[in-house]
Amino acid sequence: MAGNGQAKKEGKAARSTKASVFRNVWRVTGALFRTYPAAIWVTPLYVICRVLVPFLGALIPAAAIAGIMGGEPVRFLLIIGGILLLSMAAGSCVDITRGFLQNCRSFTRFRVFLSNYVKKVLTADYVDVEPVKRQKEIMLGAKAVIGGSWGPEKLMTESVEFIVQLCGLFTYAAAVLTLDYRILLMLLLTFLLDFVLRGNAVRYYEKHRIEISEVHRKQEYLRKESIDLAAGKDIRVYRVDGWFHRVFEKLHADAVDFQKRAEFRFYLPAFGNQFCVAGQELLAYFVLIGLVLSGRITVAEFTLQLGMVRGFTQWISGVAMSCGALKKANNETRDYSFVMERPERGHPAGQPVPVLTEGPEIEFRDVSFRYPGAEADTISHVSFVMKPKEKVALVGANGAGKTTLVKLLCGLYQPTGGSILVNGEDISGWEPEGYQRLLSVVFQDAFLLSFTIEMNIAGTVPDAAGREKVGEVLREVGLWEKVERLPDGTGTYVGQILDENGVGFSGGERQRLYLARALYRNGPVLVLDEPTAALDPIAESSLYEEYHHMAEKKTALFISHRLASTKFCDRIFLLENGRIAEEGTHGALMERNGKYRELFEIQSHYYKEGEVTEDEA
Repeated sequence: MAGNGQAKKEGKAARSTKASVFRNVWRVTGALFRTYPAAIWVTPLYVICRVLVPFLGALIPAAAIAGIMGGEPVRFLLIIGGILLLSMAAGSCVDITRGFLQNCRSFTRFRVFLSNYVKKVLTADYVDVEPVKRQKEIMLGAKAVIGGSWGPEKLMTESVEFIVQLCGLFTYAAAVLTLDYRILLMLLLTFLLDFVLRGNAVRYYEKHRIEISEVHRKQEYLRKESIDLAAGKDIRVYRVDGWFHRVFEKLHADAVDFQKRAEFRFYLPAFGNQFCVAGQELLAYFVLIGLVLSGRITVAEFTLQLGMVRGFTQWISGVAMSCGALKKANNETRDYSFVMERPERGHPAGQPVPVLTEGPEIEFRDVSFRYPGAEADTISHVSFVMKPKEKVALVGANGAGKTTLVKLLCGLYQPTGGSILVNGEDISGWEPEGYQRLLSVVFQDAFLLSFTIEMNIAGTVPDAAGREKVGEVLREVGLWEKVERLPDGTGTYVGQILDENGVGFSGGERQRLYLARALYRNGPVLVLDEPTAALDPIAESSLYEEYHHMAEKKTALFISHRLASTKFCDRIFLLENGRIAEEGTHGALMERNGKYRELFEIQSHYYKEGEVTEDEA
């Protein structure tokens, strides 16, 4: 039933993202006006001046001819001068208001859309962002807000441009209608042809949008790896550069092929428009020359009316192009909305988390977990109790479900069956952020941001007391001497991406920085999810000894597919196929002669520094 409810919520979200262009324009424009109220009056001023500038441009040659033909050059020079001054003022107003509005749109995208998107993705349930399908959806949504040429910002820009084109179209249509209805019909035919052909091009782009998005995603991955120093070593040593380049070229060829196919469909409206423009010109000249010869209009009026006809053609083309751009931007905004409107799993606000100064009791009571869409449980009916301040090792082969169990304990996943209790209370009733503050965790795939050492450890810019605490944990993990010698101390950046004076750290040093981060949090529950997987067995064993010492007064869970962490733990759980297959102390499990002993004996000789086997002698 819960799955059906979630499916209904997702279906509702999917339907809501099929919002019309008008609805999405209303949303994004509302965000713009709320963020920058001055844009409310600047926008109509921009529209008026945009329509006025080309009209004044068509009026100037007509006024000049009227002056020549009327024999009053001085009077008409003054009129032309006035028109030129008005045109300059309107043109300057267009430039100023365009720049102002563009800045407002860009800042609105950053402050509202991009900021909310990042917050949504970072606070969404981890299980909702981890699958590949969700990653693709998230990347599509991110593209919509990462630049001004897509999504909400483009929709803000094109909606105003559409209004400009419509105002110009109706203004010039009124002038053309006074001439001959045949000209107006010909112009409307141009509009319909351009609208249909351009709409076909936009539909083709939309149909293949996901396909080309995947190509761009893969290109971006290769681009990042090509400049990554860690990947660069393997690429050079193993001479992967040739293959790497061929894959990149293939993706580039796919992107170019799509672009050609898409552009061809945009060439058709351009060709059709030029064909119709030629017909319009012939008809306009035929009608206007007839009016001049019959004495119904002057040569000056002929010039003005011809300018109106040509201007009307441009407005028609502008409306059609703006419609296509609006549709494209609307589709991209839907990608953004699909992620933003994706329903949360409805976790209650939760009760305040009790203050814990020492390691609590942790119980998994008949816990199961199944990934969305999976046919079987990854964790199946697991039950155990970790006593207060107990040290437990969770071991097992790769794929046994250890990391999934850790994510459940950390609140990143919610059990699909059973419950997790801390000191007898179900954590599902607790406020999630408060619960996670109880945890000091070092994940298998932990990382360091390209920020300062102290920011990586504290998770923020620490105050004076925080810096002192950073120094303390660095001393505990044995890195203080190195950090102290750095010119900027704990303010030194990790890596050189954001600061050319940043420093690098070895694999072992990075592991110690991860530990320092966990110690800084100082949660009463310590969780280590294979944090030493990249180290050699002897270094791993040594570091686990330090972990054990630092886990005093904490309830600790040590996870490893290698067994260096087991001997000093109070108990050991062997996880196999999502279930606890064996449980006990190291000695008891060795006496049992089961799977644990088999794994330990296979691995044990690696932990004896300097030992040489008969085969090695």
